[in-house]
Amino acid sequence: MSLGQGLITKLSKLCFAVASVALVVMALHIFMDFIGRLLGFYLDGTLEFTSFYYMIFAVFLGASYAQQKNVHIATDVLTNLLPQTIQTVVIKIGLLVQIAFYAILSYQTLLDAISSYESSEEAMANFTFYIWPSKWALPIGFISLTLVVILQLFSRVDTKSEGVFE
Repeated sequence: MSLGQGLITKLSKLCFAVASVALVVMALHIFMDFIGRLLGFYLDGTLEFTSFYYMIFAVFLGASYAQQKNVHIATDVLTNLLPQTIQTVVIKIGLLVQIAFYAILSYQTLLDAISSYESSEEAMANFTFYIWPSKWALPIGFISLTLVVILQLFSRVDTKSEGVFE
């Protein structure tokens, strides 16, 4: 494994770890809010934190790891009927399209995160609730996803093992 592959893999795993922690913290937060309501008190910000932080981190930071492990939903019924050389070409074209798409999303979400930071973007709540920090999860996630797909593009495709890249 080259240095670039190692760094991309570590970035993907780090993003996955943060996404996993966000899911666990979200579950604990919601559970504590539920228990609190049974006991007669309310935890401020459960809805806001869940909507603007936990879910954003879980979805956007976990995507590159899912791509790396090749567990995204795939519809390859027709491509599996093609000869292996054509399957490889189709997969590589699909990866090129993904790279273009994720690179555009990386760029746009980076601009949005910078704008949100500069304006100290807030959400309407009963308290001051800044949402600009969560906006950085999108470009980080999309950049990581773009790098993983670039790595896959230049890796050997093993079509016999369900499209896993080696």
